[in-house]
Amino acid sequence: MKPENISSRTIRKGLGRLLLVGTLFFATFGAVRAERTSDSTDKEATLVCKTVQDGQMSFTLNYDNENNDRVEVILTDRDGNRLFQQVYRDRTLSKTFKIDSDIKSVTVKVTNLTTKNEQKFNVLNYSKTIEKVIVTSAF
Repeated sequence: MKPENISSRTIRKGLGRLLLVGTLFFATFGAVRAERTSDSTDKEATLVCKTVQDGQMSFTLNYDNENNDRVEVILTDRDGNRLFQQVYRDRTLSKTFKIDSDIKSVTVKVTNLTTKNEQKFNVLNYSKTIEKVIVTSAF
């Protein structure tokens, strides 16, 4: 079998017919950020932000409760509406929360009901859309 010679003009002509493609990419990057809003001399709670996925932002609250004190956790939205409230006596508290990503700001308040120490965190959800257009041609 004899190899076939294909000129660059033939390749460009064929590619020119096949390519002239416009592609539009939408990428939405979600981010969750937590800010501490109070100081404490008691054991500190930590808030670990995870992701925004499937329309929900998730974050984990960790608290080392060595004395088995009663610890109250309250989540409120920007308008002060209570989203969650629970009292725990666990020695090690690790609770993952999933909140609808339409809620852009959540305040997490952790209160040791024995020592009356309180810690607050603001969880902010924001997103950014990137649009990218690629047009290719062989001409």
